Formats: sequence, structure tokens, C-alpha cells
Amino acid sequence: MSAEPLFHVARIVYFTNMTRADARVIPLGSLSEVMLPHIHGLALKARSGLTSDELKLVSPLIRERLMNPFAFLRAEFDLAWKSAERGKAIEFLSNIHSAGLSVLAPTEYSERHWLLSRILPVRDDAVEGKLSAAVDSEFAELLKRYHSHVDAPRKVIESNAA
Repeated sequence: MSAEPLFHVARIVYFTNMTRADARVIPLGSLSEVMLPHIHGLALKARSGLTSDELKLVSPLIRERLMNPFAFLRAEFDLAWKSAERGKAIEFLSNIHSAGLSVLAPTEYSERHWLLSRILPVRDDAVEGKLSAAVDSEFAELLKRYHSHVDAPRKVIESNAA
């Protein structure tokens, strides 16, 4: 179990060409993870589909799985939730997906002070609310970064007492 409290976010992208710096990057989703003494939580927000133009840019080896990024990433999310050490789910996924499909290195969430500086333990529903806000914010920044717009993204949040 992770001894240090944390609140991380990460972006999930697909690099259409790993050899060209100017190649298109397709934004897929975002993750947020919190680890406090009394609770661990993980959230995912991802696109529910890619455009036909985007699918043409995806390698045939992974194209079928990325037709519905949320469905594919939900399975990866569940694997990380079950298999990774508490507080290390994003790192776990980053280690698995570090090529064309990449979970980028996690960063500290800018609003982490609210959860990590509390004297009294935060209620579980408040933690889930912050996880939701973090994954929404990171998803919006991801879309802005790659000048993209998506319809009907989907989200899932898991948490449990430590």
C-alpha cells in the first residue's frame, strides 16, 4: 500500500506515427487516482467512439479495440483496479501502454491540496466528487490540447475504503 497520499491525473492518447513529431495525436481519455489513508479511488473518462478519419490513422493491430475507446479502456481500468498496488493504477497502465496507445506519465492534480491538507478524513462521496472533477478537467484539457471535440464521452469511478 502506498504510504504517501497522492492525487494524480493522466491523459490517454494514440500516437498515429511514432517516428514523426508532427504526426497527429488522437485524444482518447483521461484518468484520475487518489490515495488517502482511508480511501483509494480511480476514475476514467473516455471517448465512446472515433471518427472515420481517425480510425483510418489507427494501426490495424489495434483498430477494432479503439473503435470504442471507452469499452477498451474500461477493461484496462478494471484490470488496473484489480491488479495494481493501491495508488499505483495509473503507473500500472502507463507501463502497459507506452507506445502508439499511451497512458502518459501521471502528474499531480492541481486541486490536490483540498484532499491532502484536511485535518479530518474527507467523506467518501466528496472524494468521488473530486475524482470526477479531476478526470473531467483533464479530459477537457486533453481535447483542447489536440484541438478535438467529441460527443458522448463516458465515465466510470471506483473507490473503496483502505
